[in-house]
Amino acid sequence: MSTFTMASATNPADPDRRQHLRPAGGLPEPVGWQHVAVPTAVAALRSGGRGQIHAACGTGKTITAAHVATSLCQPGGLVVVACPSVTLVGQTLAVLAPTAATILVVCGDDAVTDTLVHTADLPATVTTDRNVIIEWLREEQGDGIRLVVTTHRSADVLGTALATAKMAAEVLVVDEAHHSAGRDDKHIACLHDDATFPARRRLYLTATPRGEDVDDERMLSMADPVVFGPVLHRYTFAQAIADGWLDDYRIAVIGVTRAEILPLVRHLTGARGARGDEDGPLRTAMLVAACARAAAEFDLRRTIVYAPRIVDSRAFAETFGGTLAALPEKARPDRMVTCHHVDGRHTAAQRAVFLTDLADPPQNGWTVLSNVRCLGEGIDVPAVDSVVFTHPKRSTVEVVQAVGRALRRNPAGSGVATILVPILVGDDTSVEAQADTDGYHTIWQVVRALRAHDETLAIALDRQRQSPTAARSLPEQIVVRLPDGYDVDQYLRHITVRLVTATTSPWWEGYGVATRYHAIHDHLHVAVDHVTDDGYPLGRWIHAQRKTRRAGHLPPERVQALDTLGMLWDPRATRWETGAIHAAAYRAHHGHLRVPLEHVTEDGYPLGRWIRGQRKQYKAGRLDRAREAALERIGIEWEPYKAMWERGITHAIIYHAQHGHLRVPSDHTCPDGYRLGQFVVAQRMLRKRGTLAPERITHLDALGMMWDKREQAFAVGLAHARAYHQAHGTLRCSKATQSPDGYGLGAWLTKQREKLRTGTLSADRTATLDAISTTWR
Repeated sequence: MSTFTMASATNPADPDRRQHLRPAGGLPEPVGWQHVAVPTAVAALRSGGRGQIHAACGTGKTITAAHVATSLCQPGGLVVVACPSVTLVGQTLAVLAPTAATILVVCGDDAVTDTLVHTADLPATVTTDRNVIIEWLREEQGDGIRLVVTTHRSADVLGTALATAKMAAEVLVVDEAHHSAGRDDKHIACLHDDATFPARRRLYLTATPRGEDVDDERMLSMADPVVFGPVLHRYTFAQAIADGWLDDYRIAVIGVTRAEILPLVRHLTGARGARGDEDGPLRTAMLVAACARAAAEFDLRRTIVYAPRIVDSRAFAETFGGTLAALPEKARPDRMVTCHHVDGRHTAAQRAVFLTDLADPPQNGWTVLSNVRCLGEGIDVPAVDSVVFTHPKRSTVEVVQAVGRALRRNPAGSGVATILVPILVGDDTSVEAQADTDGYHTIWQVVRALRAHDETLAIALDRQRQSPTAARSLPEQIVVRLPDGYDVDQYLRHITVRLVTATTSPWWEGYGVATRYHAIHDHLHVAVDHVTDDGYPLGRWIHAQRKTRRAGHLPPERVQALDTLGMLWDPRATRWETGAIHAAAYRAHHGHLRVPLEHVTEDGYPLGRWIRGQRKQYKAGRLDRAREAALERIGIEWEPYKAMWERGITHAIIYHAQHGHLRVPSDHTCPDGYRLGQFVVAQRMLRKRGTLAPERITHLDALGMMWDKREQAFAVGLAHARAYHQAHGTLRCSKATQSPDGYGLGAWLTKQREKLRTGTLSADRTATLDAISTTWR
């Protein structure tokens, strides 16, 4: 029986975070995020069904699944774990074997060709014979669980055996479940269906969920809860980094020019083209130079290089030492360097030597291990501090898994993993100089892959897409290093725009424009043909959002984001929005929506009648809530007469406090522009019609309101007469005499004398004037 090790999420303070499992030791205890994931999954699956756990790579998914399975399965029950490789089969056995009464492995050595473990190394019976599997399933049950571990490739054989034996797994765990997404006719799809693989409960584990944006009915998506069940727990890269289970990271883009490396290529001998063409040595030298520059700056010690083909990887390793020696001293690390190439044709012993040098660089130096798809998922690789992508990889999943190698906690490292992307930049130092096409594509691919699993990076990129082009900047996780002589600031602006555009949805750019428009205008009521000052077609963008939502394709988070800006979704609201646009413009110009009924805009829109119509619908309870909220945001008053009264009585109280009366001239305007004189006239008219509420009459009476216009006119003249007498001791004055404020006191007194002569001046008013001074006569 061979000894197996399993990377587990132990205490962050543990120097190497690796736990050597022994059969007598039982299951490792849950730690960290597993304390939440295990009971959540157990509770959700207790009565059957299916569900998913998404956890950042290298953080103990297998241990979590083991606890879930053993909690749900009674002694004698059957647990099945499906893994993509023989190596992962071995690691799964190392965790679950101590809990099992009997173990069967269903796989063959041809399941995965680039594995370090072979079926002969597995500590259990191994077979792909259906009859042997059926016989094992029908054997008497033991005291512990019955465990079957299978590769994905052999899952259909096990499924057929279960159906033939008329048995079902109590728990089916699908490790690296993203492999089972995609076309529904591939062999691994049998794991999803009880008809082809009977199971009471299904638990899907992955660090890289696939298929969120799949619309094809023939394609299986992990976003489909019918197939994969709901996500029971999600543990992201960002959270694992924050909790200390993974190192933080930087994406380092290292630019190298042809002028820098041509002298190196001339001195190299035996360097065949990495791509079988004349540019092969040039590109290989560029990769070495970029790695050396990064190692010198970031003090790299353990580096994995991912190459697309064996010839590329071998050429890189063969020329690494010579190219490095030809570099200027300041452009390479001051350490001993060990470089190896490894592929699927190397023996386990050879790989062990390479991995030993990677784990413990000779003479405390720098080890570089170049490989071609043989250090993938399930391969037990030491923690490293850097990975290098020489070309775009085949899938996002491969990128994330490769990055996971560098993010695994390394106590001997700096705490920040370096993801290196070398690019060949033009010798022309202007911004227009184009970088190597593959290099740029690799940058976009790496950043897109990481943003899918690091919410912090995704938010930073989306915010940049919302910003105007001139204001964009690279997220702090991305650093760019260029050769001397380049205009770094200008180049960074150039590459930032390209990167943000390539790694984010154009939707965020439109949302940024909408946000800026809303900040200025407080609404999004724009015509379909509206274009912003900088040329963005905001009207068409908003129209497209309504159309997409109506079709059911606008994600809920985007709907919510637009709702915060007061978005109106009703596609039939064109006429209404026209009115809302005019209302918003009126309010922007006048500061209110007290629109006269007869008001018509310059383009002939009857805004006054439209506003009255909205108030009527509101009063009748027929106005849509979204429209109601939109109008309230631009300041509509649903009961304008009540609002008019409140403004008017407030100004009347202030006037009374200042003057001691409410004898307001009809043309009086308050300092803030309020026409109080017209308000007083309006109250008299309403009282005369019998439509002024009694409580309002009482309120005005308390301020000394004079309801008769003629009575107020006499009171105003009387007040000026008292003031004149107090100043001059007499009321004798000519008809042309005026008070200091311009009041025609002489004319008023003349009018009172004429009324006295004709007998039309009341005795009360005569007595009041006499009380001041009889000289008025």
